[in-house]
Amino acid sequence: MKRLTDCLKPGKIHFRTKIFEPDDVMAGIRDVERYLDDNIVSSSPFVYLFAENHLKSVVAFFGIIASRRICVVIDPDIGPLELMEMLRDTPPSACIRIDEKTLKWDFGREVEICPQSDVDRREADPDEICMMMYTAADDGYAKAAMLTHDNICCDAQSSIIWSDLTQGSIIYSLLPFCHLYGLQTGVVMPNLCGVDCVIEDNIGILTPSSLSDCIERHKATHMMAVPLLYYMLGKYGETGRKLRTIRCPISGGYKLSEIIANRFKRACDITVFEGYGLTEASPSCTYNSFFTGYKPNSIGKAIDCCTVSVVNEKGGELPCKKEGEIVVRGDNVMKGYYRKPDSTLNALRGGWLHTGDIGWMDEEGYCFFVKTRKCMINYGGNKIYPRETERLVKCNPSVEYMKIEPIENGMFGQTQQAFVRLVNNTGQSREMLQAWMKRNLTWYKVPKKISFI
Repeated sequence: MKRLTDCLKPGKIHFRTKIFEPDDVMAGIRDVERYLDDNIVSSSPFVYLFAENHLKSVVAFFGIIASRRICVVIDPDIGPLELMEMLRDTPPSACIRIDEKTLKWDFGREVEICPQSDVDRREADPDEICMMMYTAADDGYAKAAMLTHDNICCDAQSSIIWSDLTQGSIIYSLLPFCHLYGLQTGVVMPNLCGVDCVIEDNIGILTPSSLSDCIERHKATHMMAVPLLYYMLGKYGETGRKLRTIRCPISGGYKLSEIIANRFKRACDITVFEGYGLTEASPSCTYNSFFTGYKPNSIGKAIDCCTVSVVNEKGGELPCKKEGEIVVRGDNVMKGYYRKPDSTLNALRGGWLHTGDIGWMDEEGYCFFVKTRKCMINYGGNKIYPRETERLVKCNPSVEYMKIEPIENGMFGQTQQAFVRLVNNTGQSREMLQAWMKRNLTWYKVPKKISFI
């Protein structure tokens, strides 16, 4: 069976002020592989990677897989409550937390070797499973989506074709590596097709001027970003001149509004290509592209490795322009959720991945996203499941009642408002709960607005 690391063909990586050659990248991967092989004592196949946007995350990701282990990708900012549950579900043999300040590895400090733990490897075989990522907490509990080597390779190869990555292309991915679309575009794709890439580790503090300068300096041809960054660039007067080398800007994470797309088009005379995907599909499903043409408000056509359809509640295919659930079938669809057979059967019923998103298709096969039916809030590309937030916050004994509601937010998609009733509803108790949530939840899951009732 071909593994992801059998297909490696790195290009140059531009990180901070340095350029790392393909031989440097491969040497780094071998160093990580060798260290894990020499030091891991547990039979658990799982290695946690707290994936910062950093050169060391790239070599660690491939090094874990090269060592015939499964990379479990974790948000570096994850809250303690969520992490504790993951550690129980997929006990790791090692955890990698890189030092962002350095380029040279200090393995003894950055790699924690974990004690022996009993894990049934039959369901998660590293020869089949490449990586796992936690998602789909619509019932209140996050599940580990098992993605195979074939899943990741097929999705990446199709995305390479549809985004027209060719010799001389330079990818500038402005998406976090702890999200699968950021990992796919910023790590996997450039290292499978030999193109150069720019790693940006300062996404949160970029200004339109500094972002434009970086694109101009690196002569980037492909840019992957969330709608907010296209909004920022569309307002900046120098954008059109500095982005002359960009020929394929792609928007993902959440729905691109027509206002943002049109503003960027006027500023740069470049069309933003919008796509669609989800973790369980490795992650890309549809693209607008050079080959199919662009349709306003569309999320594009199905990429080569999958088929996309729209069905009714009974699973029957709907005619053109009829709204229903978007479903996906193909080589990019996950094996299932780790140790969650019922959830797997429900998600993959009828041979299709049921996305929980509502949309419709036109006569030419273009798909249009309408809304999400699943219990999820999309905050700037970060997925928030209200039932999970409610369950975690109720762990605090001072909380008597907790309810999350979505609030529309044009720049970030949606955010959340919490309605909370405390056992002792005093000003001090409210402040203590807010401080507790900031300490124990991932930052974007902390409600932006709280109404105490």
